[in-house]
Amino acid sequence: MSVVGAEKTFIMKHTSEIVSKKTHYSPEEEHFGARWKLQINEVKSGGMPIICLYCWKKARNCWEIESEVTLKVLKADGTWETNRTYSCIGSMISKTILNMPNGELSDYLIDGKLSLEMKVEIKGMTITGASWLRNFDDDVAIEFSDVILVAGTQEFHVNKMYLSMHSTYFKSLFSSQTFTGTKKPIIKLKDVHPQGLQYFLEVLYGEPTIRDYSVDETLELAKKYNAETVIRRCEEFLLRTSEVSRKRKFATAVRYDMFFLKRECLSEAKTTAEIRELAPENAEDFGPKIWKELFLKACSSK
Repeated sequence: MSVVGAEKTFIMKHTSEIVSKKTHYSPEEEHFGARWKLQINEVKSGGMPIICLYCWKKARNCWEIESEVTLKVLKADGTWETNRTYSCIGSMISKTILNMPNGELSDYLIDGKLSLEMKVEIKGMTITGASWLRNFDDDVAIEFSDVILVAGTQEFHVNKMYLSMHSTYFKSLFSSQTFTGTKKPIIKLKDVHPQGLQYFLEVLYGEPTIRDYSVDETLELAKKYNAETVIRRCEEFLLRTSEVSRKRKFATAVRYDMFFLKRECLSEAKTTAEIRELAPENAEDFGPKIWKELFLKACSSK
């Protein structure tokens, strides 16, 4: 890490060995309360790769980081080619595609390697809401946990028995493995974003953390890990607190088999137009049973 001046500016450097049609990542770095890394995607043989800047920040509610990114790529002749990109990364969009110089990849390779230097100037940071309601990597969590879940590079220190009680996925996972030694076992979860796992675990541990912007991501993991407790708590939130549309609530109820939420949505739809509004744009999203319920409801409406 290199911090320039008193402003919120840092520099990341990375040299990547280019292998055809492979994806490369730079080591993750922490700057100004957020974690950053580069992703280099090769799209075609001999062409310039697509380079993405990823960012992850521990914030329970929505956040945004606005920045100007100056990317320098070292050419084979020893000079640097520079391009600038305006970036707005946040809890909804976690990456920015950086502008790349023109030319062929061979113009920038030195001994088969691509050398990058990126300067990030943070123009503004916005966080809406409070900090996490529960930390899974503080001293208490570390001391009293007996297993470590890893999403991305973030560690979550949790309890095997508690997870097993509320998730058949984790119960099966822990039962099928033999843990030996004095160190806590580390389990890496594939295709799980750290923020999504934080949402999921907070709800599982009983924190009142569900919001309209996080409920879908929480439910996806609840379904993946077969955690009925989380699904039930999300249903209670959608019934009592959520301000999303009836159409979205009904689609969620169908997707996650939420009986009470589905019943309420059907009960509130009084007219034919309101019933028609519950139908998805893609007919295949609902099965025959749901279409039958909508048809019968429409027939009985005034």
